[in-house]
Amino acid sequence: MANYRFYDVFEPKEFQDFVRDIVQIRENIKLENFGDSRDGGMDGRFICSKGEVTVLQVKRYKAYSKTSLQQELKKVNEINPDRYILALSYDAEPDTKDKIKEMFKPYIKNTSDIVLNADFNDYLGDVSGK
Repeated sequence: MANYRFYDVFEPKEFQDFVRDIVQIRENIKLENFGDSRDGGMDGRFICSKGEVTVLQVKRYKAYSKTSLQQELKKVNEINPDRYILALSYDAEPDTKDKIKEMFKPYIKNTSDIVLNADFNDYLGDVSGK
């Protein structure tokens, strides 16, 4: 299986669209798409029949940046979703994912809601049957 570095493969909007498609398949949901405008911290949103809101935010960064993620947290606090899925274009160690999950508590429910570069490669492998 190829090991893509998605930061290098996609421009920001392309990466956002790619991630949205992968997350929709993974979660078996259809996310609202907000186009190229300032999204206020939401690149996708799903509201279930019970009214619970899931927000997808996609960040195309080269590497982990606590400062950048803290800026995102301010937006998430304003949105106050029931669940937050954060997709990042880099890879991180398990302890970094744990730190991100803790930073975004209670919005990120588990570390699988932090989707990284290696996860996208893995999903592509699953789809291709390898």
